[in-house]
Amino acid sequence: MEVIDGMTPEQLRAMADEMEGAGQRPGYMRRVEVDGIEVDVDMRIIADIRTMRIIADVQGRDDTASAFAAIRLFDRILGDQRGMVEKALSDADGYCPVDRYVTFAMRLFEAVGAKN
Repeated sequence: MEVIDGMTPEQLRAMADEMEGAGQRPGYMRRVEVDGIEVDVDMRIIADIRTMRIIADVQGRDDTASAFAAIRLFDRILGDQRGMVEKALSDADGYCPVDRYVTFAMRLFEAVGAKN
């Protein structure tokens, strides 16, 4: 293959990728670390109407309904990362205590600046 200005095609591609921001998260993605666990949060999900409806369920129900809605909320925010987070929060026997998950999730919400 032809070399342009002393650069191989692979070098040119690498430079173009770097200039285009290849490998970087889009602007709506925010990486945060909470309790030693790194997660990527899609801020579009935070601002989505369906998420707001779940938040309304968390705030507008009795304790039991609120707890279930909170779990749905954080499952939505974590998406495919949920299993990794549950594993990281699990005890030595592999169980992920609800209170530990909810505490993590609340800290995550605060870390992305979504908590009022």
